[in-house]
Amino acid sequence: MVKRKDLVKYAAEFVGTFFLMLSITFSLNGEFIRFAPLILSSTLMVMIYVFGNISRSHFNPLVTFGFWWRKQIDRHLITGYLCAQFLGSASAIALNFLFFIDSQDLIAVDLVKNPDYSVLKGMAAEAIGTFALFIVVMIVATTKELKGNSFYGFTIAVTVMLMAYSFGDFGTFAAFNPAVSFGLLLESKISLGTFFLSLLAQSIGAFLAASIFKLFYSPFERNNT
Repeated sequence: MVKRKDLVKYAAEFVGTFFLMLSITFSLNGEFIRFAPLILSSTLMVMIYVFGNISRSHFNPLVTFGFWWRKQIDRHLITGYLCAQFLGSASAIALNFLFFIDSQDLIAVDLVKNPDYSVLKGMAAEAIGTFALFIVVMIVATTKELKGNSFYGFTIAVTVMLMAYSFGDFGTFAAFNPAVSFGLLLESKISLGTFFLSLLAQSIGAFLAASIFKLFYSPFERNNT
């Protein structure tokens, strides 16, 4: 039987991911698309601070795996976190359809078939952005030296904003998050092929970030224990 405290964590992940995805899809479909990175990063920062003391504010399956890798989340919570994140994203898209039902762009971006985009550039953009996000989260939110800091939410949000402004025009919408890519797929912003390419690029970026973190930061942590 699922414990109540675990359900509260899952609910926090659902709500946080819901509002993150909602800010993304509303800003992309509304009149403020040029401010989308600022809007989504601001929303992310608020959600991080609101739910940080409950679920640690992952809102991203890769971050959840990162916290598990860093032994800062119990393994039995992973499935619940992932389900909450993907359901939160899907729920945001469902609400988006109610508001923008007459203005949905059903021409999904296909990195392979669309000559306006490049598979290599799209995957590289997604991998680099995910790399930056993942390593920043691991440092500011999981290291002993920075435990209890008050700037982790701001740092993560600014990283997302800068990466989104830098890599938002390469066909993957600068998701850096499998749950966000899933939402974009449901909304028909990206094709199924682009979705899987995004997942691959995000996984590569997170893996490289974890490798660099372990290479440079693990010895530092051992010297300070």
